[in-house]
Amino acid sequence: MVTLKEAKVLLKRYADAWVNRDPDAIIKIFESDAEYWETAFARPFKGHKGIRKYWVDK
Repeated sequence: MVTLKEAKVLLKRYADAWVNRDPDAIIKIFESDAEYWETAFARPFKGHKGIRKYWVDK
């Protein structure tokens, strides 16, 4: 289970990566086999490679 403190750190890292459009920072948040869902009905971006591509292309 993630603590409140850990969740706040994670959200801060995500926000910083979003603002700076930093794909290197964003993939550090996710496990190597993670799935990133842009919307509930779209296909997910899979793994670091897929997540990085999404962030670079967007």
